[in-house]
Amino acid sequence: MSHMPSGALVVSSNPKTGKVTWGGARGRQESPVAHPYIGPTSWIRVSPERSTKMIVSYRGENLEPYIASYVAEDIEGTSNTSLIDATNAGKFYFRVLKEGEIQITSTGVADVSALANGNLELRGGAVLSVYDNVNMEIRDEAPVHRRSTLDSPLVGIGNEERFGVVTRPSPVDQTARIMVTTGGAPAKEYIRHYTHESLNVPLVDLREGIVVDDNGVPVLTSGLKTRLRLRYGTTSNQTVDVVIDEAGNTAVKVPQCSRGLSLTVVQSDAKFTIGKNFNVNVTQNIGISAGPKIRMDARRIELAGTTPLITQNWSGAWAAASALVPPPAPTLPNVAASVVQIIATLQSIAAQLQPSCTVITVAG
Repeated sequence: MSHMPSGALVVSSNPKTGKVTWGGARGRQESPVAHPYIGPTSWIRVSPERSTKMIVSYRGENLEPYIASYVAEDIEGTSNTSLIDATNAGKFYFRVLKEGEIQITSTGVADVSALANGNLELRGGAVLSVYDNVNMEIRDEAPVHRRSTLDSPLVGIGNEERFGVVTRPSPVDQTARIMVTTGGAPAKEYIRHYTHESLNVPLVDLREGIVVDDNGVPVLTSGLKTRLRLRYGTTSNQTVDVVIDEAGNTAVKVPQCSRGLSLTVVQSDAKFTIGKNFNVNVTQNIGISAGPKIRMDARRIELAGTTPLITQNWSGAWAAASALVPPPAPTLPNVAASVVQIIATLQSIAAQLQPSCTVITVAG
């Protein structure tokens, strides 16, 4: 019987024993898998696929068979053609290599490609990361992008930054994730979420896009029941909520704290333009400090407090004040009469208020 090297085909692999069963001229036999490299603490390993072509040789007095090499050639060209056709049909990923390029691919299309232009592509099926030497950028393509710390759970929301398609733990299997849809399409979000072991609430919880809670339910506003587009909350002991819904309605909720909400504009103006009503409800006092003057323009001013409601109709004063606006140019006596009438109206209001009210001065 000849002991010359001969061809064989892989029949099956046993990952537990690290052996492969192959069939050749002497029938089926078993041999250890031939890896590209195996060291004491480092290695480059491979588990051969079925129907992989091999060269089998023999060694020792007992003529022990071993895998000398794998046949890494496609003599007929059928394999190369079929892989290209499968790639074009979207069923596989097989790159036509240029001179000097290297590609390593697994059965599940986990791929590393080092290209001639200096680009490095790392692919995990449909997920792709490109280190682009041509455009000098790193580009990641995936339905969900997630950066998390070591203590974050694989399925739920942990200490992480995430954007893309919304996924949450499955109500049936908490170890699996499901995609959340809205309007028949995948919901999308951007999240920043950080916690600390000593606190019962997050340090930071920012959610934008289609705002979805940890259980996969879209969050609605309490009053209008519209879907939120932004929600931000963070404190050490209670929740501060800043929310914007899909219609643009905005709400800010500040919990009980020492200083509450403060707005400071240094060396500049602050302007608020409100299209309809402006309502302010204060349970205690309102304090206003101003420089030379305070100006209020309104057809009607109503003041109410511990004293009965005081209502003053300003239409007469405005009619008198209209004489101050040209044309025609008013005469001096008419101007003086208008000013006197406005002052008299303001003094009438001041007389009905509490004694603590200040004097109202009209500057000419």
